[in-house]
Amino acid sequence: MRHRNGDFKSHTLPHQAIEFELDDFSYHIDLAMAAGSMRTPVRNPELNHVIIEDDDEVIDLSFRDHPMIRAVFAVKDSMKDSQRFSSFLWRFWALMELVNDKRLRPWCQPTADGSGTIMMHTAVLDVGRRLRLSTRGSFDVIAFVKLLNQSPFPLTDEEAPSEQLGNSSPTPLDEPQTTPSMR
Repeated sequence: MRHRNGDFKSHTLPHQAIEFELDDFSYHIDLAMAAGSMRTPVRNPELNHVIIEDDDEVIDLSFRDHPMIRAVFAVKDSMKDSQRFSSFLWRFWALMELVNDKRLRPWCQPTADGSGTIMMHTAVLDVGRRLRLSTRGSFDVIAFVKLLNQSPFPLTDEEAPSEQLGNSSPTPLDEPQTTPSMR
């Protein structure tokens, strides 16, 4: 099978995802979130087509306009290297699966506006940019929390739970706090 649009052909498996510099990873997370929420102008994903050919047929795939698809295409347009792009996507999807885990609540808090937006502490981005993914494309939650607790970007006293994280459930936060360390 051949990909006619050939510019992004990657065989990067999740556990082969490369690490990123924190600034680069944070930038692309912000870009993906802005594109998904339409806070920044992006090209309509419905205009993107992928044509796949084999010996017998040609398949023309198009995409519907959806926040996650807008996010993916915004990052794709920004990254010209297919290994970086696929590595970022593996890490991005793994983070999106992890942000609602109760063990990460002090570092991943919903915004007060009720929009469903989750603010991620810099430590989450730092760990997400470098922790090795499983072969299935997920982060080991226990290892993730352990690295969060060892992060060079610690929680402030206001953000920190009253119980030791990783050993028990964190104390629920009454009101999410947006701090300079949250993105």
